[in-house]
Amino acid sequence: MRALSALFIILIMVSISFAIGIPGSGGSDFDTTKFDKFLEEFEQLKGKIENLNVELSEIKEKITELGSMRR
Repeated sequence: MRALSALFIILIMVSISFAIGIPGSGGSDFDTTKFDKFLEEFEQLKGKIENLNVELSEIKEKITELGSMRR
């Protein structure tokens, strides 16, 4: 019974530390600037990939046209 009470108290302490953001606890001290930078770079890469897909589609169309002209 004491072990269960101790575990419950530890659980409450950890929950409180997360809620108030004690450094190292993973609470509100999370650095969002790095995450925001990552999201920005991800969006840029996503845009570049979409542009490459469009260019590849255009190249495929041109190859198909050239292939049909040879016949």
